[in-house]
Amino acid sequence: MHLQSWLVALKKYCLPLFLMAFAVSIAGCDKTAGTIERPNYTKLTPSTPSNQPDLTALYESEVAAAQNNQQSHVVVTCTLPVKRMLRPDEKGEKHEKFLLQVSNGTTILVAHNTSRAPSVPLSAGDIVTVHGEYIWNAKGGVIHWTHRSDTPRHEGGYIDFKGQRYQ
Repeated sequence: MHLQSWLVALKKYCLPLFLMAFAVSIAGCDKTAGTIERPNYTKLTPSTPSNQPDLTALYESEVAAAQNNQQSHVVVTCTLPVKRMLRPDEKGEKHEKFLLQVSNGTTILVAHNTSRAPSVPLSAGDIVTVHGEYIWNAKGGVIHWTHRSDTPRHEGGYIDFKGQRYQ
């Protein structure tokens, strides 16, 4: 009988704690700060199951709000898939350019100044986190200033990709 009561107690108290800890680890929570980490930076492929949630939508709210409100000169952070790489701008200060796909069907141009920050080795389908200044336009908007700031009047930006920060 002693063994049976021990097993009942184990099932009643330990199993729920184990399941809760397991769920927290799967959700990607940072147990020390109580915050959710960014998703893993992986390439989207057609083999990605369609029944899995789109985690990138969780990190587009700032830029989607700026886009919907036609705001400009707003600092935003978003994590979105790269829709397409564009030809770099070689005039004046060089810029790497690519389009981010927003879940509402629009795209946002990112103009990353490679004269001030290292180039990011991206390709279409990659998931990337971009922090910079958003400027609205009728095509969906532009995010620029994704590099360290050279003036105290302007916040610096960055691009995070595969665990590396480019600024």
